[in-house]
Amino acid sequence: MQQSPILSLTVSAATGISAARFVDFTGNHAADGEQPLGVSAYGAAVGVALSVRVLGTAMLEAGGAIAVGGPIKPAADGSGKGIAQAGVGPIAAYALQAAVADGDLIEVLLVH
Repeated sequence: MQQSPILSLTVSAATGISAARFVDFTGNHAADGEQPLGVSAYGAAVGVALSVRVLGTAMLEAGGAIAVGGPIKPAADGSGKGIAQAGVGPIAAYALQAAVADGDLIEVLLVH
């Protein structure tokens, strides 16, 4: 697994954040309908500084099957996992690798 971050920003985790998940601008896991700030570089407890990959590529935990090249958005459950964007909601990334099942880690190209 590789990742090539170009820009990472630091936010304070507003809730417990898991590694490789979409994070919003306020330090929470991003949810469906939100344009996330980026992807968490590692897990962080409430109030801890968290590095968020904003530009470039990042490793993202999938919430289900995603095709190579497919657009990705945050899952509706607020977990910050990425799911296939089926034409509704902002595109947060494109899959550089396929995800077969929930929990797969894939490299994604972040977009804003």
